[in-house]
Parts: sequence; structure tokens; C-alpha cells
Amino acid sequence: SRGAETRTRRVCAVILQNLSAAKSVRVEMASRSSVTAAYGLSSDQDPIILRCIGLTLSRLAMEPSNVQRIIFESGISALCNIAVKYPTIPGISQPVASAFQLLSSHQPYRVSIAAEGSVTAIASLLLSSADMFTLQHSLLALCNLLCEPENHLPIIQQGLIITLISMCGGSGSTSHGNGVEVVQENDLIKDFCSLAFLNLSCSPDSRKHIVNAGAISAIISVAKHSSEVTKRRCAATLCNISYFSAGMGRMVSDGIIPSIVSLVLAKDMDTVHYSCAALCHLCCTVENAKLILESGAVKNLVHGALEGDNVTKQYCGAVLSSLSFYEAARVTLCELGAIAALKGLAELNDDVTKQRCLVAFANLSDEDSIQKKMVDEGVVSIIAELANSNQEINYICCAKAICNLAYCQSTKLSVATEGGVHALLMISMVKSVDRVTKLLCVMGLNNLLDTTTIKFMLNEGLIGSIANLSKLSDSHISNLSAGIFNQLSRYSEARVKMTERAAALSAL
Repeated sequence: SRGAETRTRRVCAVILQNLSAAKSVRVEMASRSSVTAAYGLSSDQDPIILRCIGLTLSRLAMEPSNVQRIIFESGISALCNIAVKYPTIPGISQPVASAFQLLSSHQPYRVSIAAEGSVTAIASLLLSSADMFTLQHSLLALCNLLCEPENHLPIIQQGLIITLISMCGGSGSTSHGNGVEVVQENDLIKDFCSLAFLNLSCSPDSRKHIVNAGAISAIISVAKHSSEVTKRRCAATLCNISYFSAGMGRMVSDGIIPSIVSLVLAKDMDTVHYSCAALCHLCCTVENAKLILESGAVKNLVHGALEGDNVTKQYCGAVLSSLSFYEAARVTLCELGAIAALKGLAELNDDVTKQRCLVAFANLSDEDSIQKKMVDEGVVSIIAELANSNQEINYICCAKAICNLAYCQSTKLSVATEGGVHALLMISMVKSVDRVTKLLCVMGLNNLLDTTTIKFMLNEGLIGSIANLSKLSDSHISNLSAGIFNQLSRYSEARVKMTERAAALSAL
């Protein structure tokens, strides 16, 4: 086939094509240098020869044992030669795209395939071809190559992010090199684009390129697709990209938050989980938190926390807990049912979720206008129950929440009798070893003490506990303990108990 006239070369190409049609001889063909011969013929300009070589290589690629020979005997270079010459002729581009897809499906060889120049050829097919078969198989080949992080940089440098964006365009059409306007409303095309973006987003180094290229808008557009698989891929992609904190401003301005909020209500649970994880990452500033609230997220999250499966409840609870850090979000959270949702989450058999609930209760209790609502809805007994753990953060959150709730004048007795006093005494005297936690417990006891609670607190052993706590080498705790003793001395029953206990007199 080398150096012969065109007619002879064409006959050789047809022979290779016809032989490769028989599955039984494909492995032997590859072992007898047919790939090398195909490479030699690929330098021709004759479209008939190139079509025959493309078909030959695509058929040989169907046999897994031939893949290594095709790659290392210049088979990839042959396919590249063909792709860049006639990307617009379906009869030539289809077998070439199919060959790239088949070869790239073998994980051990993907880096080698990209290194042989296939990225340029695939880019040529995607940019110039109007044939749906060619586009679909070229996209699949690209998705396969993107499974390897080592391939990301050459693919990005080839400008394929922009190509993917154009193929996801809301207008549904793209202009190709031959000037033909081709409608791209093809479900598989958008689905493969979403898969390509997902694979690309799995590498931390590639996320900035996705954001900076403006791909967020394209991913959001594809996420509106009716296919649950496509939505899931888009949600996972947005979740991965949300880790790129330096691009947070660009992501938010491109509309990532409203899109993710809408995906929280998807039927597919994995989509919901990815969306919640993304919201947790995005909820890093008060401005973003406000935007999440304005997008209607709380209603969706509360619904998921109440009605979803256990895993979905955990994800939704994580977002609610994150939002509770912001003062501007607390009233809205409670108005939209977050307290009931957190109460339900606190009953799950998951320590992390319970801890998040405690953190949320501690944050919400800092808002004066909702303290009574929290007590009325039975939060105190749940907080007291959650204090039965071995985590110091649980103790401090419990102490903070009860201390804040005890500040509400109208509910002091309820807080005290529903487990607040017992929890504070147990944490400060037995469980916690942290000075700040103990201080919060003493502050909570001080807040609770009044005429409505004095009898109950005395029966719970308040005097003995304060006497012991006052001996700690902490001036703040000592001062608060002295203040509590001062308040107790106003009540006759307290004075009697104080004089009966040597520890109390010694502490004084």
C-alpha cells in the first residue's frame, strides 16, 4: 500500500475493510501489521480510502485484545489523520468517532490515547460535524478520556469546555465549520455533555476552568432537562464545583443557588443529596444565606427533613444547621417549620445529625423573638436528651441553648422542669471538662433562678452543685456562683438549706 498509485491504495483499503468485517479474523489481522498498514493509508487524501481505514480500525477496536496494538502501532494517529481531514462527512466521521469511543472505554489506555493526539481529533469532530451519531460517540469518547485527571489539562487547552457549553446552549442550535445551523435538541447530546462536565469537575484543578469559562449557566440549563439521570449528573457537578471557594462570586452571579434549590425537590434521592451538599458549601457568607432563603430553599429542606428517607433527612438537616449560623436566617427558619424538622432529625440514630441539631438549637436560641416558640414546641427535653453523649461540642451547645432559653422570662419554669436544670447540673458536675462549658452551665442556672423555679431547683440539688463549682479556679465562675448564692439568700427555704450544708457555708 505504500508508494503505490491511488487505485492500488484504494484496493488495499477496501481489502482491509472487507476482512475486518469478519469477527473471527480481527485479532489475527492486528497481529499481522494491519494497523501499521492502516496508518500508512491514513495519510492519503482520498475520502474512499479514509472511509475504509476508519471502518477497519473501528472494527478492530471491537476486540479488547487489539486495543494495545492499535494504540502503540500508530492506530490513534491514523484515526486523527482521518478525523481532521473529513470531519463533516458522516460516512468517514462515524467510524472514526466509534473507534475513539471503543478505544477510550478501556481504562488502562486512556492517558496514552490522549497523548497520541486524540483530543485534537475529537475536538475537530465536535466542532465541525453535524451528524448526531458522530457527535454522540465523540462525546462518549471525551467522557471516557475525562475519567483520568491527567487528561484534563490537554482537553481544557484544546478549548473543549467552550465546545461543551455551545452544545448545551439554551437556543438548541450551534453553528459548525461548514456554516450549517444544526438543531441540537438531542437528549443524548445534553446527557453526554452533563457527563463530561461531571467527569471534569471531579478534579479540583479543573473546577476553576469550568467556572471561569462560564460553564455554570450551561450546566444549569441542562439541569432543567426532564431526565432524572441528567439532573443527577448536573447536581453532582454543581456540588463538586461548589468546593472552588475562589470562584464563589462568579458561581452565585451565574445563578447556581436558585438552580440547586430547585433540584432539592427532585424525585431522585441522589440528586437531592448532591444539592444539599452543594448548599452547605455555598452557605459560607450571609449574602449567600439570604439568597438561599429567598430562593425558597427552607421550605424544600424542611419537606425533605420531614418526609425523606433517613439519608435525605441527614443531608437536609446539615443545610438547616448551616443556615442557623446566620442571624438573618433564624426567624425565617422557625417560621417555615425548621424547629419541627430538627426535632425529628434529633431522633435519628446518627451522632453527626444529632450534633448538627444541637448546633442549630444553640444558634436559634440566640434569637430572643423565637425562644418562647422553641420552648413551647418541646425543644428543651430534646436538648437535654442530646446532652447524653461523649462529645464536648454537644455539651457546650446544650449549655448554650438552655442558657439562652432560660433568659425568656415567661418560660423559665418550663425550661427548668423539662430537663434544663438536670442537664446543666449533669454537664457541669459530671460530663464536661471544659471551663467555658462549665461557665455556660452556671450562667444558665443563674438565668433560670427566680420565684417560679426556686423550689424545683433546690430539690434538684442546686446548692450543693454551686458550692462545688464555686471552688473551681475560675474567677468568672466564682463570681457567678456568688451571685447565685446572693439570690438564694432572698428565699427562706434556700437559707435553711444553705445553713444545713457545710459545703455551702465553706464555699461562702
